[in-house]
Amino acid sequence: MPFNFDTKPDNFTREDEVMVDAVEKDGRPTITFSRDNENPKSPSGPEQPHKRRSRSRTILWWTLCLMAVVLVAAFWIRYFSPYTVDAQERGYIINLECRGFVFKTWEGEMIVGSAIADSTKTYMRDFDFSVEKEKVAKELMRYKNAGREVIVTYKHYLGTIPWRGEHKNIIDKVEPVELPDTTHLHRPVLNATTPPAEEEVLTPAPTQPSSRPEVEQVPVAGI
Repeated sequence: MPFNFDTKPDNFTREDEVMVDAVEKDGRPTITFSRDNENPKSPSGPEQPHKRRSRSRTILWWTLCLMAVVLVAAFWIRYFSPYTVDAQERGYIINLECRGFVFKTWEGEMIVGSAIADSTKTYMRDFDFSVEKEKVAKELMRYKNAGREVIVTYKHYLGTIPWRGEHKNIIDKVEPVELPDTTHLHRPVLNATTPPAEEEVLTPAPTQPSSRPEVEQVPVAGI
């Protein structure tokens, strides 16, 4: 019995709409049927999650960069940028020493002169400080427990660093207070030609010769 080839369905003769999408290199056409267009595969489908991940990574990267800049700026302001500069304090150095296990720093203590002069209030505080420069520390050592009042110039930081010192006040300069001139308070020397007031009272005044001639009294006889 001969085989009838016409009983087999022909894909090219079915009722579906046939569309030629493209032509391959060897000349064969790429065909798409209409039923395949009901659920087309979007070429951009697999790329959407990738784009979302890239955008999330970009936002995360910029957020981390911004946080790093803020932290660095805050660290710099707190530990390296002085809050107060060229401030001055006046008083007496009572303690100064170089101490520390890993970092040797100069640490000192000063009695504030204005607090001592104010007798209406109780003395509450000393001025604690650190010294970075050894030259300034040696200068301060000269006035330690010497009873000499000094004026110190310092910087105030918001935070402390181990290699800079234990305190937030860092002294940059020291100079002694000039003693008042007392030369005008000495007792003046009296002129040798002018006797003191006591001598003037005790010494009698010399008698002045009278301009009138003295009349000699002659005794009268017979009286």
